[in-house]
Amino acid sequence: MRKEIDLTSSGTSARSVTSQGTWQVLAERVGGSTLILAALFLLLILALNADVFRKPIIEDGDFAANSLIVQQAKHLHLLVGHYSRWGFHHPGPAYWYLFALGEFLFYDTLHLVPAPFNAQLVTVIIVNVALLFAAFAIFKRHCPQFSIPLAMAITVVITALVNGIAAPSMLVSNWPPDLLLFSYLLFAVSGASVLGGETRDLPWMSLSGMLLIHAHLSQFMFVGLIGGGVIAFLLVPAARQGRLRAFVIERRRHFALAAALCLILALPPLLDIALHTPNNLDDVRAYLHAHAGERNGLLTSFRYVLCFFLFVGKPEQVLNDPSGGLLHEVLSRPWIVIYWLLFFASSLLTMVLVRIDAGRSRSAFPRHLLWITAATVILFFYWAIRITGLFY
Repeated sequence: MRKEIDLTSSGTSARSVTSQGTWQVLAERVGGSTLILAALFLLLILALNADVFRKPIIEDGDFAANSLIVQQAKHLHLLVGHYSRWGFHHPGPAYWYLFALGEFLFYDTLHLVPAPFNAQLVTVIIVNVALLFAAFAIFKRHCPQFSIPLAMAITVVITALVNGIAAPSMLVSNWPPDLLLFSYLLFAVSGASVLGGETRDLPWMSLSGMLLIHAHLSQFMFVGLIGGGVIAFLLVPAARQGRLRAFVIERRRHFALAAALCLILALPPLLDIALHTPNNLDDVRAYLHAHAGERNGLLTSFRYVLCFFLFVGKPEQVLNDPSGGLLHEVLSRPWIVIYWLLFFASSLLTMVLVRIDAGRSRSAFPRHLLWITAATVILFFYWAIRITGLFY
């Protein structure tokens, strides 16, 4: 009798106990089905792009140049990233080694595709889906479980919408600027998780951050400042409390794996610096010195950033065309409005589901993700101010 009285008087009812049990079951079911959902999503994208298994694709232009460095990666000779027309290489070769592995598996060994470039496309689809669902896996630990299938379903709808109207699709493109999207998504989500103390996601943040740095020079700023801020937010309070050493030792596996990933991925560009004179770092410094002090105006920079939210493929042409303009871009492509209506509707529905879920403790994860998103937009605006000269 005493236990029954304590149970009810403490505010814990049989209904809440049942609710907690239900949430645990749902969490296990959703967690167990994440890999299945990822596999189904992968099969969907491959089915939509079935020609990659039937018709050989002969690359040209930048794609042909990039395929040449994939061959260097297949022989383990590549130490830097793809070439920029402005006289330097982007920092690292991580993606090109992944494409080399894909060529070896899908074309050279298994003969699943009719041409080497087809193997690169299959590889980028697999990598992007893996990054996307790694982000989902982190997200579902912090948010109501029943919102995850909703998020995945809406992702399929929006992916089909954008892929069907705007070509080429980022999900199936190995053009270097397109490679950033899913890496950055995982970087933002894992960073928000680490901000909440979930150091188990440090390796994900390190991996995605290093992939970003390898893919584009500008990501040194984004990954360095945001990633550094996340680590500082994590460690400074522990240092102030005099328990920094104990905190790091307690989470040593997470920190060690994250550090190992950073070290492994930093080795190729560091070897380039050590073995070659002049090296790629010298070329980057020469470019930055040649364009030091150049700036865009605030209005131009704002409109430049806005172009990316409106899916403008060549923002420099829109901004320099007095007869066009951003409004014309939106009116001529109504699917942009449909996309953002879907986005905001799904976001609103997710927030409503979070509010309804009164039985679970409130997570700070959405707030942390919002901070990282805000930091990203601010840094992007700063980048738009600085991206001048030929690089514009």
